[in-house]
Amino acid sequence: MKYLKVLGLAALAAMVVMAFGAGSASATTKICVSTPGTTDNECPANKSEPDPNNPQADIHVEGRLTNPPGAVLVTNITTVICEESGVTLTANGSTPETGATSITGEVTSLSFAKCKTSAGVPCTITVLNLPYESHLQGTIEGVTNTSSLTVTDPVGAGAKVVCGLVLNCTFTTKEATLHGKNITTPTTAEFTASNLPLEKAGGLCPATAEWNASYEVTTPSGFTVH
Repeated sequence: MKYLKVLGLAALAAMVVMAFGAGSASATTKICVSTPGTTDNECPANKSEPDPNNPQADIHVEGRLTNPPGAVLVTNITTVICEESGVTLTANGSTPETGATSITGEVTSLSFAKCKTSAGVPCTITVLNLPYESHLQGTIEGVTNTSSLTVTDPVGAGAKVVCGLVLNCTFTTKEATLHGKNITTPTTAEFTASNLPLEKAGGLCPATAEWNASYEVTTPSGFTVH
């Protein structure tokens, strides 16, 4: 009887594994781009993988700041707002590598321009420690058209911010997660950092600092994550 009970539990466990395995396979992260008149590899209508014949081919991705309000650094001393910002990354394929749950990649460039404090003091921002490792994952918590982009760096992803005699500080984070969603106007993905806490180092630093920004993908055309 005990032997039959063990067999029954083993069979139940196998069924659970198979069920979850099937669910994971159907929810594999996938990058799709605009290709009019094409439906391919589980992408939505008029979309396909960038290279359906080679899902591990590198993908060049560019994003720009969604305005307003811009990229905003909120501190207890002042608020710094940048009207322009751009980011470039390379995704290692349109689907995760075997055994992985996210599409790995690398942030190769990050820039900020037209930055000033809330009082109008001009700021210079110098990005540090590039490149950064990235992980892109789709369908967050089972919600369709959602995703996340996590950026990590062992030293710290970030920048030095100098605003006259107000700020002279380096702000970094070893891990930052931007929450993504697919939008329709234009058809692309948008990634947002909300109240992201930052580490601080330097001679003129605030006690607290948080970063807020949203970026929409401009290249490739029709970039969405599923």
